[in-house]
Amino acid sequence: MKIVELRNRVSQLSEKDMQTIIVEMYKMIPKKVIEEKQVDELVKDCNAFLVERKSDKKVVMEPDFMQVKLEIEQFITNVDNQYYVAPNRVIPKQERSKWRFVVKRFMDQLQKFAGDPKYGAEPARLFEALYILICRACGEYLFNTEDPFRSIMIDQRYFFRDVLALKRAREPLAKWTADAVALVFNYDTDQELMWTDLLDELLTFAEQETEKQEILEQCESLLVQCVLEQKVAKKPEQFHARIEELITAVLIIQFTLGDYEEGIHQFNAYYVGRDDEVKMYVLLRWLLRYGLKKEWVREYEYAVRAGVKPRGGLQRTYEHIQKYDRLPDSMMW
Repeated sequence: MKIVELRNRVSQLSEKDMQTIIVEMYKMIPKKVIEEKQVDELVKDCNAFLVERKSDKKVVMEPDFMQVKLEIEQFITNVDNQYYVAPNRVIPKQERSKWRFVVKRFMDQLQKFAGDPKYGAEPARLFEALYILICRACGEYLFNTEDPFRSIMIDQRYFFRDVLALKRAREPLAKWTADAVALVFNYDTDQELMWTDLLDELLTFAEQETEKQEILEQCESLLVQCVLEQKVAKKPEQFHARIEELITAVLIIQFTLGDYEEGIHQFNAYYVGRDDEVKMYVLLRWLLRYGLKKEWVREYEYAVRAGVKPRGGLQRTYEHIQKYDRLPDSMMW
C-alpha cells in the first residue's frame, strides 16, 4: 500500500480501530528495530520526534568544511599523481571521467562556505587552488580532455571572476592584487582566450580607481624586476615575451585610467619586439582600439621620421585617417 492510500484508509478508521491496528503493528516490529528507529519516542510524542528527525536530516545533509577541505586537497594530490589519466589502484577507471562533477561539487560547496565569516579566507584559497588546477590542465595532461573549462561547463572568465570576488571579500587589497596579477600572467588559458582577456576581467572587476592603481603598480614592479633579471641573465632573450606582456599590461591599465601619454611613454621605453616596425605596429594597434586618433597619427609620423618603414596595412590606415579625418573600425590590410 502506498503512503497516499494509507493516509486515505486511516482517515476512514474509527478511534478504536486505530488503537487496535497500532498495537498489533507494534507487536510485529522486532525489538531491535524499535530501538534503532526510536519507535517508542514516536509513540510518546510524535510531534517532537518529527521535529528532531527533520533537524537530524539537515545536519547530515550539510557537509563539514574540514571534510570538504581534505577532499579537495586529496583530489589535487591525486591529479598531480596522474591518477585521472594513468592506470592506478587509487582512482577506479570508471570514476576517472567523473572528475568534472567532483570539481563542480567542490565549487558549489566552497561558495557556500565562503559566505560564513568563521571560515575566514580558507574557502577562497581552496577555490583559487581549483581554478589554478583547471588552468594547468589547459597546458598539462591532467585529465582526458583538451578543454577542461568546457568540460566543467564554465567559461574561464567567469571562474576567474568568482575567484576574484571570493578573495576580495576576505583578503587585504595588496595581497588580493598580487594574487590576481599572478593569475593573469602565470597560468594557461583555454583555447579561445588570451591573458589580455583575463586582464580585462580584472580591470572590470576592480571598480575603484585605487584598485586599478594598485594593479598598475604591481605590474610596473614586476616589469622592473623582469628587466633587471634580463640584464644579468645568460640568455636575456628568454625574458622578452614576459617583458612584452607586462609593458602591454601597463599600457592597457594606463589607458583605462585615462593616462594616455604616460602609457605611450612607458611602452616606447620598455617594449622590446623583434624590430622597430613590430613595436610600432603593436602600439598603433592599441591606440586604434582605444580610439586615440591624434596619438595614432603622431606616433606613426614619429616612427616614419625615425626611419621605420611601416607595413602596407599601416600605410593604408594612415591614408584613411588623412582622407576621412577619423580612425577606421580596424587596422587596414
